[in-house]
Amino acid sequence: MYEKSIKMRHFQAVAHLEEPGVAPSWAAGVARDGKDETNSSDGTGWVYNGSSPGSPKSKSWFNALTVEGERKVGQLTSIGHWVWPYSLDNMLNLEKPYAPLSGSRDTYPSENSAVISVVWQIPVGQGRSYLPHAPAALSYILGGWNLYWISTEESGHFFSPSYSGSDASHTNTSGGLPNRICDGNLPSSQRSITHWFNAACFTTPTPETFGNSGVDILVRPGNMVQDVSLSKSVKLTERFRFTFTAAYSNLFNHPNFPTPASNISSSGSVGVISSEFGTAYSRIGELRGRIDF
Repeated sequence: MYEKSIKMRHFQAVAHLEEPGVAPSWAAGVARDGKDETNSSDGTGWVYNGSSPGSPKSKSWFNALTVEGERKVGQLTSIGHWVWPYSLDNMLNLEKPYAPLSGSRDTYPSENSAVISVVWQIPVGQGRSYLPHAPAALSYILGGWNLYWISTEESGHFFSPSYSGSDASHTNTSGGLPNRICDGNLPSSQRSITHWFNAACFTTPTPETFGNSGVDILVRPGNMVQDVSLSKSVKLTERFRFTFTAAYSNLFNHPNFPTPASNISSSGSVGVISSEFGTAYSRIGELRGRIDF
């Protein structure tokens, strides 16, 4: 299955200029009220001082290839779902107020994600393959159990490098996107939680320029979680039914990591992952009871 969508949003960056001051070189020739207020030779005149929402110009594009499958063999049912998305947005880089809006990779869709779920009706007890005629008490204890397994795996989401501490573009803005001089993403064999990407591929922009790095050009660690639960439903009366569930999330306690530090101005921490995701990704065991009526 192939999915495609294009969304229009009513938003545009509009520059605010103020006087007096010295405009950076990229602002020479900027018109205000239909008149060029800068000197193209020395850049003297109006200077950029921020941006605000304006008229409609923004778009986002989403394309995805989805493959799904389902198979049932005896008491075992499995369902698989794989998605290969590609998403762009032209409102993620608004540093250059006079440049045309260009598409950048969206932060959140990962390059690949897959979910596999399996349900096994354990074949013991009344109406099942083993011990179908067992005494009621034994069948009550051993029969009617279901085992559920959900495996979720996805490649890493995207993030941007950054720098801080200086206003290279002379736009009253400290920091932003740096210059990119090589790829920055390391081969998987060279990645570690203390050196996730190559920070040497990024430098602080030279004065009166913006950084040339794109948005969301680095990939953070992916996620892998295995969830397992065992449940049994018992009819108490004609109206009441009790369901017992024993569940484990992230059964194998696989570590899942957030985005590494991406500020190249912080030489001691850039490229370092200093923590794991919170309790949402930790191994957690639960015993749950539910009464339906």
